[in-house]
Amino acid sequence: MKKVISILVCVALIFSLSSIAFALKASKGEILNGIDVSRYQGEIDFKKVKQSGIDIVYIRSSLGSSYVDPYLNQNYANAKSAGLKVGFYHFVTAENVLQAQNQAQFFVSTIAGKEPDCKLAVDFEEFKSLTKSQINEITLAFAQKVEELSKKEVVIYANAYTASSILQKELTKYPLWVAHWDVAKPSDSVLWSEWVGWQYTSKGTVNGINTLVDKDYFTSDIFLANSSAVPQKPDDENKKNYYVVQKGDTLWAIAIKYGTTVSSIVNLNSIKNPNLIYAGQRLLIKNLGNTTNQYVNYVVKKGDTLWAIAKRYNTSVSKIASDNNIKNPNLIYAGQNLKIFSSSALQKPPQTSQKMISYTIKKGDTLWAIAKRYNTSVSKIASDNNIKNPNLIYAGKTLKIVTK
Repeated sequence: MKKVISILVCVALIFSLSSIAFALKASKGEILNGIDVSRYQGEIDFKKVKQSGIDIVYIRSSLGSSYVDPYLNQNYANAKSAGLKVGFYHFVTAENVLQAQNQAQFFVSTIAGKEPDCKLAVDFEEFKSLTKSQINEITLAFAQKVEELSKKEVVIYANAYTASSILQKELTKYPLWVAHWDVAKPSDSVLWSEWVGWQYTSKGTVNGINTLVDKDYFTSDIFLANSSAVPQKPDDENKKNYYVVQKGDTLWAIAIKYGTTVSSIVNLNSIKNPNLIYAGQRLLIKNLGNTTNQYVNYVVKKGDTLWAIAKRYNTSVSKIASDNNIKNPNLIYAGQNLKIFSSSALQKPPQTSQKMISYTIKKGDTLWAIAKRYNTSVSKIASDNNIKNPNLIYAGKTLKIVTK
């Protein structure tokens, strides 16, 4: 019996030591009170926040690839003025590595010129149908790009489950800001042994804030080694990469203007519905204007369409329209001279076999959905059917759809 008791005690001790080994603890340094805020807190009196004992405020700067928190500048200026230490976080929505890098670029450009005191936070928490491997690739790509562009250190924000069951060892080179609410201490991470931030409740109350707010503990390890301003990008580089949507804009018109495609803009900016963009939205635009000096002069022949010419030279209708200042891609005329810019412009035109089908528009259809269904593009359908506004189609109308 004594042997049994002794064995049980040993087993209990082993489990106890194991639990202690894997429990999260605060990193070394002073523990400070903090909050994290966004537009959901509305107007904030940061002087009262400071007087209530808060030392650090993390401010949401941005979300996805185009959304800037409307309270960003106001919160930053007022928090700094009140003597609070400031950090920024970006809510990541990327679904692949390229989108993650683009969103990192957007994040850094959004806070350029500002002087954060705390590490820049990666907030990736809505994973949809992504695999564990994809989640880690996206998180790492975003963090690395932010470091590269901002010249600042990064912190990973994650809840206890994500930190223990999804994120992998390669991310532990970054410190952890863990969200674990209503517990005596954060736990369950088998990778990180300590935290620099612990979000311990989402239902906090603080003087100066009229809503509930996330409350945090931070250690002094959350601070940046260098709290200088985030570098500004040259104006010409910003203009090259981003376009601010104006009232009345459509993705179709923007694509034509910049010599790209609707699908390229949609993919780069994680746009769910190409028919829904709004004034003030920032869009990442790749390959603006001409990307090569190689071009051929093409003389339009009777019966030509921009679609057929684009296919022949492995380019797009919108690219030809933009390069030749064509306002209506459906109106070209025999004898017109076109400059065709394409990596294959000087090669023998490729031969393609095509087939045409008739499709009757149903209620709720969009050209975007139809194009995806038939492995074609919005611009092609619009050009083939003389549609001037791709956002205006009507149930019962028959479309001519040319596919490979």
